[in-house]
Amino acid sequence: MRKWDYGFALGQIGVLEKSILPREILEETLSLSSQETFLRLKEGFSRGYEYRREYDFLEEVFEKEEGALKELASFLLKEETAINILKGLDNPQVLEKAQISLESFLEGFLRFYFDILNTLIFLRIKKHNLKEDFYEHNGCQELLNILEKEDFIRLNPSIKNFYYQAKKLIEEGQDYLLEFLKERFLVEFLKEKKKKLLGEEVVFWYYFAKRINLKVTKLFVLGKLCTLKTEKLKRALGVAYG
Repeated sequence: MRKWDYGFALGQIGVLEKSILPREILEETLSLSSQETFLRLKEGFSRGYEYRREYDFLEEVFEKEEGALKELASFLLKEETAINILKGLDNPQVLEKAQISLESFLEGFLRFYFDILNTLIFLRIKKHNLKEDFYEHNGCQELLNILEKEDFIRLNPSIKNFYYQAKKLIEEGQDYLLEFLKERFLVEFLKEKKKKLLGEEVVFWYYFAKRINLKVTKLFVLGKLCTLKTEKLKRALGVAYG
């Protein structure tokens, strides 16, 4: 799709991004119950839901919201390559095959995305002595060599920052926070891109900004149902939004 064909999508996102709940509103719910949190934050949902104090029901609500978000973003993208990448984000093995004849933004995004994933795998292997395969991508071996030596001169500064923050979380035994850290760095990468470009970059930014919003909301609602300590919820919020 040509850049000027994204006018409709950009207009829609200008409205849709108002549903992304600010950090301040999320923080206000820390002292509330699961039900009170759900009712306070459901304005960020795509449709109305009644609260039921059932883990499986609430899990299904968030699955529906994440599915609706992906479908909406796919509709706004329209271009097949970008849609396939968006839908393959949770299956990196599929993305490995989607790197032919990509435009500069998509190629740059995939490179950053794989660098983040491979950095996480590298750190987990080092900490827990695991046996895992790295995701293939151009420059993958170069990245692993840099991480092994912690020689970051030739590395994207964002990957360096991600490496040290992720390493600290793993050393502290806070692995459950790594998903929030990963999502935050992706949002920040895309936020910089959308400042300069007016195409699929904005759709990808909206998708990830909304997705991390849903992930934090889900943790708050389900975490409180399972009596997760407020301090852990607060820490997750801090990692997700910096």
